[in-house]
Amino acid sequence: MAVMERVGDTEDSLAKVSALLEINNTDVAGDIGYAEERLFSGITWARFFGDEQGIVVDQNGLKSVCISKISEAEERYNYVKSMIPEALDSTRDDIDKAYGLLGNEQYIMCLYIASKAKAEADVLLSLIGVEESRFNEVINLKLDIARQALIKAQHKNIFPIIAYSYYEYANSLKDFDRVSSLLFTEYALELSNLDIYFQEKKPRVVEASKPPAFVVPKEVFIFVIGFGLGGLLFFALARPRKEVQKPKNRRSSGRLF
Repeated sequence: MAVMERVGDTEDSLAKVSALLEINNTDVAGDIGYAEERLFSGITWARFFGDEQGIVVDQNGLKSVCISKISEAEERYNYVKSMIPEALDSTRDDIDKAYGLLGNEQYIMCLYIASKAKAEADVLLSLIGVEESRFNEVINLKLDIARQALIKAQHKNIFPIIAYSYYEYANSLKDFDRVSSLLFTEYALELSNLDIYFQEKKPRVVEASKPPAFVVPKEVFIFVIGFGLGGLLFFALARPRKEVQKPKNRRSSGRLF
């Protein structure tokens, strides 16, 4: 999923560059740089995962899960829009993209995009009615829930590295970009539970006496640290930081994301 998402981002960015050049708009350096970064990121993920196949995907079951996840995203999106009409425009685009992926039988990417869209709506739902002074409390609570979800996955001998990467991003951003921290925490929560939709290729043995602990594999830790530092550097340079104010009178004057 991580590789396919980054390849898709690269293709979209290059298509945008091509469209701009056709109208003699040469202000495309930023888009080209973004495409290069996403492509390099995808190559890095592909090399990390290698060619190992540890799961068997039930396509029919995955299709049903994709449909259900889109439905969940739609439900939350519509609920948020009923209270904050200006919010979640990009989430609507993601939901529509998930429908397109469903129609093209790209069920894994459909599930991934729909899960992220649901998470984006969940961020706003979690902030409605919350005083700004309690934002840090909400972030810490959600980080703890995400951590427990990762531990639960690891106890099943599964390590959801994409979810873990988002968890690390959220932890790193919580002191200076609380909105992004909440968003990445929701991503981590959604993506840490996707293993339930896949069938194990081989039986796995879990030690019953093993105490609860969140132990990151050494090679994963090294990879994520390097990848995370590069991502944070790009994030800091490419996106201006701003503080989000709590919606007044159950309405907002602008988008949170």
